Formats: sequence, C-alpha cells, structure tokens
Amino acid sequence: MATGQIPEGAIYKFLSLRKVGWLPQIYSSGILANDFLGYRLDYLLMEDCGKIIDHHCLDMFRNMSGIHSAYTDITNVISQTVACLAEAANAGVLHRDISAGNITIRDGQIRVIDWGCAKLLNTNLPGIKEVASEWGFDLDEIKENDKACNGIIGTPAFMSIRVLLGHPTRCLIDDIESLFYVVLQALSYYSHGSSLFAEPQVSKNTLAALAKVGLVANRESYLRILGIKKCPDNVKVQLDTLRQLLFCRDNQFIGGELIENQSETRIIYLNLMRRLMGNELFERVCRVPAGSSNA
Repeated sequence: MATGQIPEGAIYKFLSLRKVGWLPQIYSSGILANDFLGYRLDYLLMEDCGKIIDHHCLDMFRNMSGIHSAYTDITNVISQTVACLAEAANAGVLHRDISAGNITIRDGQIRVIDWGCAKLLNTNLPGIKEVASEWGFDLDEIKENDKACNGIIGTPAFMSIRVLLGHPTRCLIDDIESLFYVVLQALSYYSHGSSLFAEPQVSKNTLAALAKVGLVANRESYLRILGIKKCPDNVKVQLDTLRQLLFCRDNQFIGGELIENQSETRIIYLNLMRRLMGNELFERVCRVPAGSSNA
C-alpha cells in the first residue's frame, strides 16, 4: 500500500473502537516496513469469513435444495450490510468499494471486508489520532491524497451512478447503491450462471452510468431486464425499497438528476432504512448521518 493511504488494519482498529458490527475478527495486524520503495508493508490476520456472496449464491442456486436458503441469505445480506455501512458512516468512515467480493457469508453470518479503500469523513474523529500514531500515518497527508483520487476508487461494475460520472464527493448512499448492484448480480446467477454480470471494460464511465440509470428506471421491469425470472416476495420488497431509497424522491424517479447534478441531493429516509434493516437492527444503529429524513 502507498504510504499516503490508511492501512486497512488501522481502519479495522478504528471501527472496532467505535464498535461497528459485521466486521471480521482481526487476530493480528501491524506494520512490517514504513517505507519500502514508496510503499508501506503491513499485514492483517483475520478469521475465516467464508465465501464471498456471489460465489455462495452461485453454489446454492446450482443445488436446487439450497434455493430457499440462498434467498434467506440475500435478505440478511441486505439488512446487515446496510446496518454495517450505516454504523461505519456514523463512526466517520465510508467503505467506497462495496462489491461482490467484499461481502462474505459463513454459517449465516455476514461480514463486510476489504476496507483498504475506506475514507475518513473527518480527521478529528474521536480516537483517530491515537490510531494514526500507532500505525504511523499522517492524517493531513491522508486527507490531501484522498482529495486527488476520491472519484476513481471502487469497482466499476458496482460503482454508483454519481461515482462513475466522476462527482468529487462520496457518501453513505453511494455505498448502499453499490450493494444494490451486488444483490442484483447474486440473483442473476439463478437464471444465467456466472456470466451475466462479468465486469465490463468501461472506456467511458458516463456510458456505464447511463446504462445503470436505464436499468433501474422502471420499477416493474428492472429485474426482468436482467433476466431475473424468480425472486421471492420478501427479497423483492427489499430490492424495491433499495431502489426507492437510491433513485426516487416523493415517488418520482430521479435518474436524470443524478446524471446532471454535481452535488449529492439524495436524502436518506429513516423509514426506508428501518424497512431495510428491520426494527431490531435499526434501533441498534439508531443514528443516521446528517442529510437523513424521517419522511
């Protein structure tokens, strides 16, 4: 990792201090070399988190007896990942690279992993200076480096529409939009195997963003467009709720607004967050960052 980035182990340490859930247990982590040809060498030893979610669903869908369990797992992925991302954002951290390879499941337990692209929302967060001192990185340097690359971090197939268009600001709702695409990919395996969502070689991110706007424009057809022929009602309710949170305001589709506006104008509606997480997880997370609404 380049010396101007936050070590992933430091992010885990900070999130652990802030008691963020749904993270892997870290057995050991630390720095091997502070500057080796311009790179920091660090190590991270964590628990076995199981399979990444798309591999898990692909295996379950191949086994017809596992289909019901796969759909149950998907509902848990949605509720628990949203809760994890919201807790992390409350603590002052954005993941920025939610993808099919960064959400895992083992024995029904969901883990959100690979926080190596994470962003600190504030360099004055409680406890962050102590973590920076322990891990030997400069918060001001991190802040300046992050400004230069904020818009290009992530996995293109799962990036939010605004990120693909190069907007300079990121927020919680961009991470949640990436989760939406991860779940759609996992569901697509039931009908298409592993080929439908092969990551495109995007030459123009604008084209990819426009394609995503077209994909989610129609509430009645976005699953059908992807060839998702079967989707249980409870999974469909969660997906529709994600779509409403991400792409609608006052029940009106705002895809064109996402493409045209330079600033983030979406609102995190607390009633939709409660619907996604369920009452128990919602009450645990409780606080949602500024820009939220009870409407």
